[in-house]
Amino acid sequence: MIYIIIGVVILLLILFIINCYYEDFKVQKNYFEIETNEIKENYKIIQLSDFHNEKNKWLHKQIVEIIKEEKPNIIVITGDLIDIDDAKYAEKLIREIHDLAPIYYIPGNHEYIFGGYEELRSILIDNKVNVLENSSIKLDNNIVIHGVKDPIFGMPRDEEDVIKDYLDSLKLKDKDYNILLSHRPEHFDIYTNYNIDLVFTGHAHGGQFRIPLFGPIFSPNQGIFPKYAMGMHVDKGTKMIVSRGLGNSMQAIIRVNNRPELIIVSLLKK
Repeated sequence: MIYIIIGVVILLLILFIINCYYEDFKVQKNYFEIETNEIKENYKIIQLSDFHNEKNKWLHKQIVEIIKEEKPNIIVITGDLIDIDDAKYAEKLIREIHDLAPIYYIPGNHEYIFGGYEELRSILIDNKVNVLENSSIKLDNNIVIHGVKDPIFGMPRDEEDVIKDYLDSLKLKDKDYNILLSHRPEHFDIYTNYNIDLVFTGHAHGGQFRIPLFGPIFSPNQGIFPKYAMGMHVDKGTKMIVSRGLGNSMQAIIRVNNRPELIIVSLLKK
């Protein structure tokens, strides 16, 4: 009898390890369609977020294959491309995808914590990545893409004041289709007060652990049962998409019921 119990325990342990690996590295594609009369033709955007310098080769391969398959007009990266160690695997990923579509990037809080952001910034620019630091770029199709740094770059001031100053400096115009890249979803109530049509964010990691009936358990800066952990949220005409991210930070290394994801957004002309 004891051998049966030991066998069952070992089997359950093996299944748990397999599930953890699958949860951490099997990329899920999540699609969103947004209709608008502000663009001239359909447009596809792929969002990457919170890669955290992930070294898993299988994860890298999936990301590259999905981007090749989807053929987006642009790729947006919404922060935490690296973690607290170095940028080796982030650089590897960028070299694999920078020719697949124009890339637009903003720094997250881990770029600040990393302490080597200027080096990372140089790597990105050398690989033709558009680095947005409280700045804007006019694209075709009546689209303007705006990007702000994580508010940690403006410390020790209050985060909300920093975000407001960032957005004020952009001078968004109502006649454009305005896309904002901002790492933090918890400031959605601020974003809705500007002429922003669509916001891409990350940071929340999908709540890290997602429990049936309870949902996301915890996200940075939102605490227990976060409101903005994943998916699309709409208020005052502004849509915000929150990515669950691709990698895990050194502080949270396991996902539960919360696979890494790539966001694929199709802007459809009405």
